[in-house]
Amino acid sequence: IYAFCELEAKPIILQQLADSMNVRVEGNPYVAIADEIDEDWDAEYNNTLKSGFIYRKDKVKTIGQNQPATTAAYYKKQLSIHVFEELASHERFTLSMNHFKAKDNSEDQANAKRVNNANQLLQGVKNYALDPDVLIMGDLNCEVGEEPLKIIEDAGYVEPLLKYNNNPYSHCYGGGELIDHVYANASMAEQITGAGIFHISTGCGSSASKNAGHRYSDHDPYMVALNLASVHPTECEPMQFDYLPTGADDLGAMSAVSISGQWFWRYQSGYGATCQDKGGEDWLLTPVYNLSLASAVNVAFDHAINNANDMSTQQTL
Repeated sequence: IYAFCELEAKPIILQQLADSMNVRVEGNPYVAIADEIDEDWDAEYNNTLKSGFIYRKDKVKTIGQNQPATTAAYYKKQLSIHVFEELASHERFTLSMNHFKAKDNSEDQANAKRVNNANQLLQGVKNYALDPDVLIMGDLNCEVGEEPLKIIEDAGYVEPLLKYNNNPYSHCYGGGELIDHVYANASMAEQITGAGIFHISTGCGSSASKNAGHRYSDHDPYMVALNLASVHPTECEPMQFDYLPTGADDLGAMSAVSISGQWFWRYQSGYGATCQDKGGEDWLLTPVYNLSLASAVNVAFDHAINNANDMSTQQTL
């Protein structure tokens, strides 16, 4: 999976990159995740840039839709979230690619915007992570110890780059700074087998000249190696809910909706939930369940004719 930031905010850009990559590989395995982002120059909100993804269709597949982490005006096209599933293992993870506000002359204001970026990112992950294993990547434009990164760390994320390299750098302002980062939550960190920076674009000191013919950016890309495996229980206890408490005068957490007819659902101590309208349409609805993490779902309920305590007339559907 290739995650990009600071792309031109035009629909064709990712496809052009994927086409260029496919020229060098048989079978056209590289697929761009399409979006309809088409922004003109916007000096106030800087939304002329976007983040995006390209993946190998013979290795992974996508789950759900490419989501922005925020609907806020500032940098909204540059915080993107997508869920991938490895074909071999059927394991999934949530990948977030980000570009935070750059440092500038008004550093207090710029830092405040990066703080907003961090908070919006974390909220976006809560909203759109269809798998609990979360990997956050991107040009976050701040170094270890700065406030926006501490917000991410305080939310339970760790940086694998620091585990595999004591002094990593991704950009050369002077002696080399780490302003591009990767963060993993606890379950994702267990599945990371390596992380490192590929110094093809930047070079600090004497190595700068040897990269002059190969650089495509003023930042270095980095790589994260994954060995996806389930870190969650393989066996799930059945979820059994009883929303009709004995002796109650209402339907508990259930919702009654009458479409037509004169009768409606109600609770009776001797009969349970009842609806006697033979010619109408009435619905008894459960609360909403979030089943996005479930691999299989079975729904069963007991239906009794006449008295609820008469087991001879009870049916399981």
